[in-house]
Formats: sequence, structure tokens, C-alpha cells
Amino acid sequence: MSERKTERHKRLIAEISTNPMILIRDLAETLGVSRETIRRDFQELNRTGRLHRRYGGGATFTPIGFETNLEARSQRMIKERQRVALRSADFINEHEVIFMCSGSTSLLLAQVLQTVEKKITVITNNLPGSIALASNPSIRTILAPGQVDYNEGFLWGHDTTEYLKKFHADAAFVTVDGITPEGAMEIDPRTAWVMRIMIAQSRRVVMMVDHSKFYQASLEKFCDIKDIHVMIVDRAPDGELGAALRQAGVMIDVAP
Repeated sequence: MSERKTERHKRLIAEISTNPMILIRDLAETLGVSRETIRRDFQELNRTGRLHRRYGGGATFTPIGFETNLEARSQRMIKERQRVALRSADFINEHEVIFMCSGSTSLLLAQVLQTVEKKITVITNNLPGSIALASNPSIRTILAPGQVDYNEGFLWGHDTTEYLKKFHADAAFVTVDGITPEGAMEIDPRTAWVMRIMIAQSRRVVMMVDHSKFYQASLEKFCDIKDIHVMIVDRAPDGELGAALRQAGVMIDVAP
């Protein structure tokens, strides 16, 4: 996203925050762009979940605490997340031990690893991901215990977090609901606690992020920018986020 578009989106969000029923024609006049440009902005912000457009131009923002279930999220940004997952597998070395969090992108990574001939150990609370990983005889799969959330496809709770504290890993492969210059964020506190432990118990942190998560504030921050070692993306982050990542020394790898 260009700096001009990023700034326009910020102004657009500010205008809608002040007047949710403002019309496209009024937004176009205020921002000094065409109505078609505003419509494209609305479509992009709607697609990434930052607002919901209503007929005529009115819009409401997605509440910070709102989250769709795993099945619904799996249908969004599919090609982008597949690229990120495929590239992420290249950052796993022979004989390494890795943590893998729950979520739709992590599940895609698990599916990529089904056909990878590397002797590795994966520790996860990702239920469907563990099943995919276990089908590969070269992968030792360790599934954390805990309470099952069927809709989210993960295990959680005190048993999960205490069990994960027993292990140390070469890398934690984690995802986000949003990332800003302030850090990486998650909607579900249960997942946030799991990822904090995975990060604390790992030598390096590999974050898998599609561009729809850029500049998205979510309920709970689970790590700072400086805690990330590698961020694998489908598109390079720009603006303040890109600058913050570079300043923190984060390696940005754009998936081909």
C-alpha cells in the first residue's frame, strides 16, 4: 500500500468514526478524490475486516473483540496465506524443534509440512494441524493437552500453558490478528497466553502475516515488535509499520 493510500485510509476511518452515515459523495469531496476511489477504499477495508459497508456509503467498524471462527477465516486471503505458509516451511531446518500455534495460516503450514522430508519435532495446540503433521512419519508431533474448542480447532487452558512450559524450541511459528508499530495482537486471550509461552520458550520467533493484518489493532498485545526475529509476509509492510520493523532489526521475507 502506498503512503498516500495509507494516509487516505486513516482519514477515511477518522471521518467514518465521526459520522458512520456519511455518504460516498461527501467522503470523496472531503478527501479530494473520486467517488470510485472511495468505493475501492471501502471494498479494501471491508475485505480486510476493518469496517462493514452499508448501502449508500454508511459504515460501521468491526468491534475489536469480534472474531470469526476458524472455518470462516480459512476462506479469506487464501492465496496470500498459502504463499506465506509455503515460504515459512523453508525456515524450518533439519532436526529442529518448533512450536506451532493454532489458526488458519498455521494449519496451512502443517499441510505444507505433510510432504516435507525433514526430521523435525513440532509441539502444538493446533488440533487439525497436529493430525496433518502426524501423517508425515519424519515429523514427531506433540499435541498439548487441554480443553478442546471445536470451532477454533485448538486446545487451551491451564493444562495447555503449563504443559508448553516444559519444552524449549528452536523457533516459534506464530500468527496474528493484527500488527501495528506497538506490537503483535490477538483477539482471543486464550491464544495470546499460548503464544506468549511459545515465544518465551523459543530461540527465535517466526511470524506469519498476510497484509490484511497490517495496522490492525486487536484486543490484546502478546509481543513487542522487538521480540520478532523473522516476519514472513505476502506483501512488504510500508509506512510506520515498515519503519518500526526495520528499526527493530526484524528480517522481512516476502513470500514469492
